[in-house]
Amino acid sequence: MIYEVANPPFSLDFRKMSKDELKQYSVWYISNIENRVNQLQKLINQKKNNEKCTLNYTYDSLICLGKWFCTIFKVRDRTNNEILEIKNSGNYSIDVEKKVPNEITYSIAYDIGMYLCNFFLKNHSNLKMGLDLVKKNSLDYGQPVITGFSYNQVFNPHYMIVIQAKKMVNELNPNFLIELYDFWVTNSILK
Repeated sequence: MIYEVANPPFSLDFRKMSKDELKQYSVWYISNIENRVNQLQKLINQKKNNEKCTLNYTYDSLICLGKWFCTIFKVRDRTNNEILEIKNSGNYSIDVEKKVPNEITYSIAYDIGMYLCNFFLKNHSNLKMGLDLVKKNSLDYGQPVITGFSYNQVFNPHYMIVIQAKKMVNELNPNFLIELYDFWVTNSILK
């Protein structure tokens, strides 16, 4: 499999990045969407005996992309150091998942998040890109988000797809992408 792993030139530790770095990351993210979607399409095209999955911003593309992702989804075991670091990072004891998506799977999830970002923007003209630099305690702080949903909701494409990928470590869901999109369209009441 020939695939260039997404490698943002930033730490992605958003709470530790300066506001200037966060703005630079947002510009980098937006300017790299087309390139990453192209990388994703090339990767999809490499799989033999694959049903035709074209990233053309149609509803069907979300369905086939979700199915395809399940066919290449890979996990790895967390190291003991990673587990200890997570356990020691908080003030309380938590169970730490022993398995996580591997680096390539995370990178592909990142690319899928970029595709979904563009999908929303191309199919809903009232939606725009935004960046929260005010609420530092927000999960979305410093990350490119989609704005324009009702009730001031924002959609963080990267975070949403990473959460889905983490869930799929335990059970693959080929419908995850279309379910996520449908949920947001139905429940966010687009303005």
